[in-house]
Amino acid sequence: MRAFLGLSTLLFTLVSLGMPVVAAEPERRIEITNDADYFGFDLRTEQNVSLDQCQSACIADRSCRAFTYNPKVKWCFLKSDFNQLNTFPGAIAGKVAETAAGEADIGAPPRLDFVSDDLLQQARDVKANLVLADDQQGFGVNGLIETARSELTAGNFVASLKAFRGALAITPEDGALWLETAEAANRFDGGTDMASEAALAALNGY
Repeated sequence: MRAFLGLSTLLFTLVSLGMPVVAAEPERRIEITNDADYFGFDLRTEQNVSLDQCQSACIADRSCRAFTYNPKVKWCFLKSDFNQLNTFPGAIAGKVAETAAGEADIGAPPRLDFVSDDLLQQARDVKANLVLADDQQGFGVNGLIETARSELTAGNFVASLKAFRGALAITPEDGALWLETAEAANRFDGGTDMASEAALAALNGY
């Protein structure tokens, strides 16, 4: 148990030190997926617009987190939140990704020599097997994150981690969210299982 507790704390520290300090408003960019739809969470609809105009409208509106664009009728459905993608032939789905202003892509992080291949595989398996719980199906990623933070503040660690896992099921490539999940797990004195979860989340964040 102590080994996992030490490893999770060390990984969390390493990842935290490697993360850039955000000194300005994050830059918003759009990640596009063709033949897909982010269902629900409609913020408003822009009609008779191009895809570029749809993307620009979403980036300019801080309340917009995603959109679905129908190129046949040129309608742009702006979303206040988003859940997992649905297949929708012909539609174009986009979601907002935020990066620190001026942040450069420095490539993959260096390998951590003290981390075993087995532990790395466990982290990959955790990431690959993320699923939304039945009672999370109607929630968007931001709603789940807010729930996770609220439960954490209230000391409800199990409920908090469940909500974090649900959010990660929607955005498994979000390194900052993995790190926040690791931090939450580190705050819970729940034995070896929780220390292991913190370590694996920190690895995925790294």
